[in-house]
Amino acid sequence: MGALPYLSAEVKRATGSTFKELLLHKRLDKAARLLRETRLTIQEVCAAVGYDNTSYFHRVFRRRYGKSPKEYRSELWKTENAT
Repeated sequence: MGALPYLSAEVKRATGSTFKELLLHKRLDKAARLLRETRLTIQEVCAAVGYDNTSYFHRVFRRRYGKSPKEYRSELWKTENAT
């Protein structure tokens, strides 16, 4: 077994997720944090977490959080500014 397949198998065994899944979760966690804590545009957040395809970013973000990045940010703003 070569080094890369071995490493991939070890990551999967140790974490229960593939390297690709772990990277996706890390990127989306950072995107959510940037949406919460900065005024970056959604396109800037998308680029900051390593995506050059905005529609793919929107799709995977919605799959993870159940809403678009814009909806995610809007709901946070409403919550923080509720009286």
